[in-house]
Amino acid sequence: MNTTTKKIEEPPSDTDLDAWRQIAAEDGLRRIPPEEIVAAIQRIGPNGDQQLLNALMGYISDKILRTLRRRVSTQHHNGGRDIIERAHEQLIVAILKPNSPNGKGLRVAFRAWVGFRGDDSIRAEMRERKRYTHYKTNEDGETVEPPDRQAPDHVEQVTYVEHLLSKIPDPRKCLAFRLHMEGCPVTSNKGPESISKTLGVSEKTARAWIEEVQTLLKNLGVSNDRT
Repeated sequence: MNTTTKKIEEPPSDTDLDAWRQIAAEDGLRRIPPEEIVAAIQRIGPNGDQQLLNALMGYISDKILRTLRRRVSTQHHNGGRDIIERAHEQLIVAILKPNSPNGKGLRVAFRAWVGFRGDDSIRAEMRERKRYTHYKTNEDGETVEPPDRQAPDHVEQVTYVEHLLSKIPDPRKCLAFRLHMEGCPVTSNKGPESISKTLGVSEKTARAWIEEVQTLLKNLGVSNDRT
């Protein structure tokens, strides 16, 4: 019996290209979790069905942009467009690299991972603008820098921690720690957002993953406010 005419309630297998074609043709991608769409794109690959690939990539591209626009303030230089474009390009490339940290992360928790890459792009923009800032001079011709509200090595430490996190092979553990650092509770009965719910694991497992990453960072001499 042909079941392709039925309304699709659950995401099809990432190998069921006919079902994905039907969903795309019926404008039904909004019913599918973005993580499942990313997995389907990665299964199809850059040399697969180009019409289907373009439909899925177009939808995911728009969703990434919408997520970043909600994340990035228009108070940034150029209305935040440079920040958004940098993060968007990085994520689009990563989708077609399923074994990359970003490629894995987008399959696990799409919205959270897009947010992290947006934050990275904000930090990169701040470093770049600071590098090319022309400071005022005093009456003696000496450069007067504005007070720095962050520790001198703050940006360098964040960059180093990000580098270490990118080496963790399991993106779920990495994401659990990132969410922890963002202040997301491990579990919550009062709201929809929690680490255990986002990752689909028990509270015990989520805490174990966070502690594992914390131990790794401590052993490497990196401290953080939540350890």
